[in-house]
Amino acid sequence: ISAVWPENIHVSRFCCECVTHDEATIGELIDAAELRDQPKFESVIKGLIRPDRVHRLWEGACDLIAAEYRRA
Repeated sequence: ISAVWPENIHVSRFCCECVTHDEATIGELIDAAELRDQPKFESVIKGLIRPDRVHRLWEGACDLIAAEYRRA
């Protein structure tokens, strides 16, 4: 994600019990990738990264999901 994200990703400490905007967006992206819902994925990320980077992020998210399923 950090290879295509336009700025540093902000992550809260676990003890804060809150989710940053970046964390919420990344969570939605991973949920969409797990469902193989590319239109939803693209709607979540629209306007946040350059359009030419969306495919790369989609592929990376799908690879992450596949790797997690292999570990399970």
